[in-house]
Amino acid sequence: MEKKYNLFSLFLKKQFYVFMSYGFVSTIIHFLVHLKKPRFFVQFLIRLYSGTFKINLTEAEKKITDYETVLEFFTRKLKKNIRPIAKSQFICPVDGEIIEQGKISAKKFKIKNSSYSIDELVGKEIAPIYEKGGYYISLYLSPRDYHRIHHPATATLNSLLFINGRVFPVNHFSTSQIKNVFTQNRRLIAHYQKEKFSFTKVMVGALNVGGIKTTFDKNYNQKMKKENFKKVDLKIKKGEESFVFELGSSIVLLFPNIPNKEITFLQKKGKVKMGQELILIK
Repeated sequence: MEKKYNLFSLFLKKQFYVFMSYGFVSTIIHFLVHLKKPRFFVQFLIRLYSGTFKINLTEAEKKITDYETVLEFFTRKLKKNIRPIAKSQFICPVDGEIIEQGKISAKKFKIKNSSYSIDELVGKEIAPIYEKGGYYISLYLSPRDYHRIHHPATATLNSLLFINGRVFPVNHFSTSQIKNVFTQNRRLIAHYQKEKFSFTKVMVGALNVGGIKTTFDKNYNQKMKKENFKKVDLKIKKGEESFVFELGSSIVLLFPNIPNKEITFLQKKGKVKMGQELILIK
């Protein structure tokens, strides 16, 4: 009886997540997180959110009373230099949790119960780079985490690709129970060139609003309503802010096999902070 009850509870929770991914729910949440008045109600929502997820307010750039909307608080900046940048080649681009890391084989890799195709995840422009395999790291950002994204290495940003889709949550439950949630959700793919090799950062939007914005190209942000590929030639530095998540998020970093080079993971599964050393290529 208990097993049947657990299966039924699992079914109900999964259906709730599917319900939350629909557009009209997104519209309601979009309204609430952008609301500026009445001021006391907005502050109530911000404090409720902060208290529920035990957010570390001492790291925030501003006082909690200085935020005008829930979204502004969610996308808050941190105090200057509070996240030291490691001297290693590649740093963690976000605060979050490493869920999976490993090798790409036959242009596929696994996260929880789903096997992901590189072709479906990053699109036809970038996928050929991973023909000979490579490596991946999947990072989950919880509601309590800092949601601004930084460049993981000093390199050249070559291209951006926006792919529209659903807005399923991307927490532990959904990634294990909803098949291929990353390729169902909307996402922004940034591809970089570093010296003689390239790498890819896939930003997966989620939880209703699903917004992913660049902090350096507002014109591109206006075009992110349908699939949009853009060539870029932008020199960037390791640790610079690059993008911001607007509610719910995951990141997948992809590295192709590099001739005569080995990739070493420097962090185990679990919590990481932006700026920490992430991988070593030698």
